[in-house]
Amino acid sequence: MLRFSICDSNKENLETLYTMLFDALTANKTPFLITKYDNYKEALNHCDNHVVYDIIFIAVDGEDSEGMKLARYIRTYDSHCKIVITSAVKDYAYASYGIRAFNYILQPYNAQEVKALADELCHIFQK
Repeated sequence: MLRFSICDSNKENLETLYTMLFDALTANKTPFLITKYDNYKEALNHCDNHVVYDIIFIAVDGEDSEGMKLARYIRTYDSHCKIVITSAVKDYAYASYGIRAFNYILQPYNAQEVKALADELCHIFQK
């Protein structure tokens, strides 16, 4: 079972990505669990309790944003988790290399792009 997490303080974006990801994974017939966080502190608390995810989508709105801080923190204890940075702007794509992000997707989300990414992640983890 693949364990996903989505962290975004914008509830509309959170629900949109959740729905697209849910639909893509269901179509792929991949067993999955998706946990949603609309509060970065709650996500951080789960990290401190060693809750492990295979793939984490983290919304970022600045290099020093809560989302980027969460991504950096995750990298201090988990080098295998695939982190996907999401943002409304391209500006933070370069900074995402510093946390070894697997991918960077722009908001508003595109269902085909989310499905292609979900398919790629499923393929990687099924090896």
